[in-house]
Amino acid sequence: MKRSFLFATLLSLGLLSSASAHASGFAGPKGARVDLRSLEVARSRAGGRTTTWWRARYSAPGGVVAFLVPVRAPAAVDVAPEAWLDALDEATAPRVVPPTASPPCPVSASPDVVLAPDAALRRRATGAQVVTTALDLDVALTNAGVEASPSTLAAARAELGRGRAIAVVVVAGGGDDASTPTVRVVSDGDEGALPLSLASSGPSSVLVTAYAIATSATRFGEGPALTIAPAAVSWPRGEVTYTLARATLLAQVPGAFLVESAGHGLLFDGTNVGGGVSAPPAAGRYFTLAESYGEAAGASACVNNAGLWSGRFVTAGVTCPKGALGRAGSWACEPTTGDLDPRAITCGAADDLAIALAGARPGEMGLSRAVATLPPQPTTEVALAPTSGSKSPVVEAGRYELVCGPSGGSSGGFVPPSGASSGDPEGEVLVATNDGCGGSGGTVYVPADDGTSDDTSDDSCSSTGTTASEDSDSDGCDASTESSTDDSSSDDSSSDDSSDDDSSSSSDDSSSDDSSSDDSCSKSSSSSSSSSSSGSSDAVKVKTKKGKLAPAKAAKPKHAKKHPRSPLSRAVLLLALVALPLRRAARGRTKDYT
Repeated sequence: MKRSFLFATLLSLGLLSSASAHASGFAGPKGARVDLRSLEVARSRAGGRTTTWWRARYSAPGGVVAFLVPVRAPAAVDVAPEAWLDALDEATAPRVVPPTASPPCPVSASPDVVLAPDAALRRRATGAQVVTTALDLDVALTNAGVEASPSTLAAARAELGRGRAIAVVVVAGGGDDASTPTVRVVSDGDEGALPLSLASSGPSSVLVTAYAIATSATRFGEGPALTIAPAAVSWPRGEVTYTLARATLLAQVPGAFLVESAGHGLLFDGTNVGGGVSAPPAAGRYFTLAESYGEAAGASACVNNAGLWSGRFVTAGVTCPKGALGRAGSWACEPTTGDLDPRAITCGAADDLAIALAGARPGEMGLSRAVATLPPQPTTEVALAPTSGSKSPVVEAGRYELVCGPSGGSSGGFVPPSGASSGDPEGEVLVATNDGCGGSGGTVYVPADDGTSDDTSDDSCSSTGTTASEDSDSDGCDASTESSTDDSSSDDSSSDDSSDDDSSSSSDDSSSDDSSSDDSCSKSSSSSSSSSSSGSSDAVKVKTKKGKLAPAKAAKPKHAKKHPRSPLSRAVLLLALVALPLRRAARGRTKDYT
């Protein structure tokens, strides 16, 4: 299955992580390079025990690699169905919807789903060993025929020194874009922090998507609370502009987590997105995905039973993991039926929901999702703490980015209206003009002027307070508006193959007008957690001659100072030109859920 190629392009541009150094958390063949692309981790705390799921996306040459996973003893280590983390992702992923205000012309209103990055190839585990000493770690790596970088070895030995064990999971095969199996660690006791030092032991930043199943919404880490400004997200390119805004925000505040959704309904009930569309609950989606992957049978019964557990405030019984990949310490587990028999939500190998809720009261449990760009540093532990409230995964775009043609149709981006060069426009023609500060003003709609001269106005603007959730390009202009893509549909392909399928996507950037990209903006007083911005400009009038409509052009101020482009501005512009035509690649499992 595939996710949006936008993530792969972000990775290649260095906005999320770099693929140029020996991977953290991995060991590979001697002399070979293994690159950690991103990490998914989920944590459940219930019934006096802690369960953690790990899956990493990487690139490596052929042969085997070893995925190093921290383990708190006593514990049992297993391979979990791939459907588990996929279901958590689908249930919690942001759904970008159009602004509440009516658009100036018809436009698609189907929500855009922003999924976590996925890999083209999913690899299987061929063996594992749980080690508790540095000597045992060296022996395990030698027996597997792999070696780790000095920084990864140092991080692994530091974890051993803290009393944790290390699971050396041998994974068959590499590839330019591969992922490990999902490794599940069930430990006795309540562990309140995610040990991410292995993931951060390399020289490059790593994109982390984290989930928490607990009795309340979860706060991730101790960094500032992050928010994406609504003006940074435009429609109809909701998924693209949201992903760009998020990547920019996380790069500006490395290590801080952006909570994208949280609540009880995400786990059991699903989310009403609007327009007859809903996001699936993680519990039910887990079983349907597991059956489609061939990891479970008879999913319908488990789906129904999971729905019945939603509002139950009695204790669930305990399911014991097998420990097929290994055990650490004196692991012991006694299964119980409790008030709610966990066998009712166990379908073959699909036992992760039962594992996550063991000893819990399901009516009290909820699900949270957060993302961060983890900077390279010697040790990193992310504290998980309860917090109040909930957060819907629905994200309303802050502005429309449209051009309306004579027939009332629309196209995304700053381009002249289709067909405007021939014939007299009938009625009022709305033309999009840039106010010069992409992060604040957005798009202004003005009626076409039938005068004989171009009236210009001072297009400069000022901005006070730069939030970490907005692009901080020094030229002050929204790079995402410098190319356009006719991509208003959010329908996803149902194909599950892993081949690149970009032949069906197309971009319409031949009419892009970069003449207004040097508008003057002055910015000051930046902050990483709050912002206020203001911008003003008079509408740019458009001259028509003999029934022909000319493209809108923004005039420069008389004394405008040209700001040099920052490296981030250049990267985002390059991303917009390269990635947008690929954004609607097939995902295979995500469509509008009704």
